[in-house]
Amino acid sequence: TVENCVTKTFHKILQAQLDCIWHQLNSQTKLIVADLKILRSLMISTMYHDAVSAYAFMKRYRSTEYALSNSGWTLLDAAEQIFKLSRQRVFNGQQEFEPEPCPKWQTLTDLLTKEVPGDMRRSRRSEQQPKVLILCQDARTCHQLKQYLTQGGPRFLLQQALQHEVPVGKLSDNYAKESQTRVAPPKNVSSNKELRREEVSGSQPPSACMDELAQLLSESETEGQHFEESYMLTMTQSVEVGPATIDIKPDPDVS
Repeated sequence: TVENCVTKTFHKILQAQLDCIWHQLNSQTKLIVADLKILRSLMISTMYHDAVSAYAFMKRYRSTEYALSNSGWTLLDAAEQIFKLSRQRVFNGQQEFEPEPCPKWQTLTDLLTKEVPGDMRRSRRSEQQPKVLILCQDARTCHQLKQYLTQGGPRFLLQQALQHEVPVGKLSDNYAKESQTRVAPPKNVSSNKELRREEVSGSQPPSACMDELAQLLSESETEGQHFEESYMLTMTQSVEVGPATIDIKPDPDVS
């Protein structure tokens, strides 16, 4: 069923059931089984990754080499629609870079800037610093939220585009202004390497902003190490995720 396809063990269950007759299957059937795993990965990427990362992942399977080695699903109209929609999430009608923000980011922003301060005011504990614990499913999500909270959604998505070698071309006017908004650097982040963020002047062209982020990427550590450093978001800073801010203090019991 479709529900079973979402489970992490779907491909293993299918492979286990076919192992006993695997030698009897023709090459086309084996390609279909392999493509089912790829399609599930594309579905998960669309749901859990940001728009830029999902688009970069989709592009891997639109090459001529892959088209000649799969079961033929990339030639279907439904596949063309998938590729088209994934691109529309990153580029607007004028083919300018304007990625779609993750809907859950806005929910998190409202929670940190409205719900938590509102609860503190109602309980008359506004003089105390709030401790917010964010639980994530995996290390990738932890890293994603850490970057969103420290540098903002627009800059994070532009950084992802450079990292995944997505051709940005031209930024839309609205997105260029948002990506150049200054984000306060963290005073104390639980990682071995201090995050360095420089203010991008409003008079700088979008290309200058891209050069700055490209330099930042060249100085950063590997992606896996970033994930390991992001398991716990413990910061002593005013996180700029919207019009309002909220201080997140580290828990002294956390090593």
